[in-house]
Amino acid sequence: MPRSRTLILLAKAPDPALAANYPGSDPRHDIGELVRILDATVLNFNDVERSSHPLVKVARRRGRYWGLAMLGLLRRHEFENIYLTGEDIGMPFAVLLHAARAYGQATVLVHHGGTPKRRAALRALGHKVWRNVLCVSERQREVLVNDVGLPSYKVQQFHQGVDETFFRPLPSDPSPGDYVFSCGRDSRDYPTLHKAVQGLDIKFRVVASGWSSLPGVRQASNIDSSSNVTVERGLSFAALRDAYAGARFVVFPLDSVDYAAGVTGMCEAMAMGKAVIVSASPGVADYVVPGVSGLVVPVGDAGALQRAI
Repeated sequence: MPRSRTLILLAKAPDPALAANYPGSDPRHDIGELVRILDATVLNFNDVERSSHPLVKVARRRGRYWGLAMLGLLRRHEFENIYLTGEDIGMPFAVLLHAARAYGQATVLVHHGGTPKRRAALRALGHKVWRNVLCVSERQREVLVNDVGLPSYKVQQFHQGVDETFFRPLPSDPSPGDYVFSCGRDSRDYPTLHKAVQGLDIKFRVVASGWSSLPGVRQASNIDSSSNVTVERGLSFAALRDAYAGARFVVFPLDSVDYAAGVTGMCEAMAMGKAVIVSASPGVADYVVPGVSGLVVPVGDAGALQRAI
């Protein structure tokens, strides 16, 4: 029996959007596109819970990531390629691959390999376990090659994707409203934004929890509503798209980090035809050309951010 080409280890419960028809009420999911294009098989946390294999049960005691990694290890012979959606599942799976001396089959997407602990772990594992290591910013590629020591030919950098059929200007969109929009939670420097907007006769909408229609989405704790700032949470994708469409422009105040914090929102906003103002975080330096695709201000500089606004 011929092996299927690709196995994807998806480190979460299945997303109903994976099977949705597009275009629709939500943007296309990157994993859904991979499944469609590659005719891939997906294993996720639900498969771990259903598994009766004793090794999976033992690994599951260490956590769901380890259970999923063990399930993938046991089924690796059925596939030519294995794709790991992030280092959260990639690291446990690499440990098991290394122990089994199973090399050259796995490709991992590394979102953030820059913490000292993670760099040390990546160095200890070496590069033999990986067929390819993917990242979404040039700075992260530098970290993986120069700091971690992975061979440059194994580290592939590509830019963050965006569903251009969902996030795009439409004739039915309202004219830009009277507010400036900001969104996201990871490594957001909202205190600097709050200082920058004081005294401005401009309304700001801030969605400080990312975007999700699901309950319980944690909100950033470093910004509060004020006279001209409204803090929201839990937007659906359709509501997020409408928020972009109605904004004058979109601001991404970022901490100085070496991974691509904020990149998803930046790409969505630009796909919607919106100007962006971005902090000069190293992790997104290759996404915005100053004065061309956006305005770039120094990290933590409230005065510069206010002038750009």
